[in-house]
Amino acid sequence: NLIGEINGKWSILSLRLFLPNDFCEELSKSSIIGIVSMNCRVATAIGICIQAFRSAFDAMIFKKENDSVDIHKDTMHYFIIVISFFWFALSVNKDLIATIFFRNEIYKQGLIAIPFMGFYHICNGIYYNISIYFKKINKTIYNFLFAIVSLLTNVCLSAVLIPHLGYIGSFIANI
Repeated sequence: NLIGEINGKWSILSLRLFLPNDFCEELSKSSIIGIVSMNCRVATAIGICIQAFRSAFDAMIFKKENDSVDIHKDTMHYFIIVISFFWFALSVNKDLIATIFFRNEIYKQGLIAIPFMGFYHICNGIYYNISIYFKKINKTIYNFLFAIVSLLTNVCLSAVLIPHLGYIGSFIANI
């Protein structure tokens, strides 16, 4: 869980570490981080849906009569369909959402963050579904290995992409 939390917050932390101070002439480094943080909060709506899914899924999956692999397969199938629809709706309507939630126009510069971070949350939900499967078959070492590989990939890609692409590089690395 600790590795997952670090990975989830890495998009902002990596900007603090790797974004050059003179990346944008119009905005300071702290302004860019503020814009990205505000837009990432909008994408957290998908994260909230995934938390609701996790609460219901945990209760269902750890019942003794639910030991079948088919439950995981079916759940993953419908989870991806439903959350992808929500992600699509959020991504298409990001301008409307920005008009409602952002009082300052400067935050609209980072709207590209919403689809990227929404997709990150979807990948995180898929990882969670797979991790439950590994827990059920007592292969939790795979959860740890996936988390470590994901974090190391994220850190390496951030170090390479952020100095050249700015916050877009942070989102690409985070996925």
